[in-house]
Amino acid sequence: MVFKAERTEGVLSITVTVENAPQAYPRSGPNDSFMALASFKEIEEAIKKLQGWLCFDGTEGGLVKLNIPVFPQEIRGLIFKAGEQLYALPARNFNHNLTINKREIQKSGSMLFLLRYPEVIPLIDMEGDYSSSEELLVIIVACGRAKYGLLVKELMGYEEIIILRQEKPRDETRLVSGTALRRDGTVLILPAVYEIAQQINML
Repeated sequence: MVFKAERTEGVLSITVTVENAPQAYPRSGPNDSFMALASFKEIEEAIKKLQGWLCFDGTEGGLVKLNIPVFPQEIRGLIFKAGEQLYALPARNFNHNLTINKREIQKSGSMLFLLRYPEVIPLIDMEGDYSSSEELLVIIVACGRAKYGLLVKELMGYEEIIILRQEKPRDETRLVSGTALRRDGTVLILPAVYEIAQQINML
């Protein structure tokens, strides 16, 4: 079998070709053709519910082609600002936020952390210069059973956002994993939530 997938103009097409098949649609009994047709119709109806379409051609080696519209992924995100950049944290990863004094931040090597008994919370400076302000805003991110904080400039509330692209960071220094859109078309950066947790050895 040969599988081929193409995405064009918002449609995902998956083509399966059976090459050099002696029978494109092999049958072992007189009722198999009816059963195959019935199963095909059920599958076809299910795909139509997704606004897709399925075609089968058994005349030339056997060909099945499935076409499904590709809808953008929309999620609820917490919009925040760090430096001059706008970010969106998936709502499922938001635990809470708090305001701290910069004197509360402890440092060990290159690691920043906050002591809030009984917790020690690792901190990631999204702005790159946490010492520029006395009062600092922290977003506590929940990642599985682990938690860490993002030092940010401003919280801007929840919005429905459209995911444009998600990928693993290309190197360990990157803190972002993709981009998203607000409804007004503004581009947002997605923090690399799980990769950041892995970097600080929390997963």
